[in-house]
Amino acid sequence: MKPESTSFTVDGLLPSRGLSLWTAKPKQGKSCCLRQLAVSVAKGQPFLGRSVQQGSVIYLALEEKQSEVQAHLKQIGWTARDPIYTYFGALERGEALAGIQEAIQCYTSVKLVIVDPLFRFVGNVRDSNDYVQVGNAL
Repeated sequence: MKPESTSFTVDGLLPSRGLSLWTAKPKQGKSCCLRQLAVSVAKGQPFLGRSVQQGSVIYLALEEKQSEVQAHLKQIGWTARDPIYTYFGALERGEALAGIQEAIQCYTSVKLVIVDPLFRFVGNVRDSNDYVQVGNAL
């Protein structure tokens, strides 16, 4: 068999296709790290010392205030010219996936979609430690 080739958005860390989960206990810096990732991809700048494929980013901040997220993005280098498209607030879960698909088609060269936090997007998970519930929701 021919070896499978994998392309990466972040070299050796984040594959260009598929689902990647960034997990940790609450208040450990996941959102801050993901915002830095978004800025790095939008600008085409290294992330954690690794090369990045430049492209547009769709960022869904489902629990945080718009003003706080935008202030943090600006603090870490985002400008209005950088292609980060944001959505804030609650989602209509039945339409959420279709909305992301539409956004990917609307914006050019989307390389990264961030959903923060994932469980606000998928719903129907009463116990995040239950493998079957989480698997079915994803």
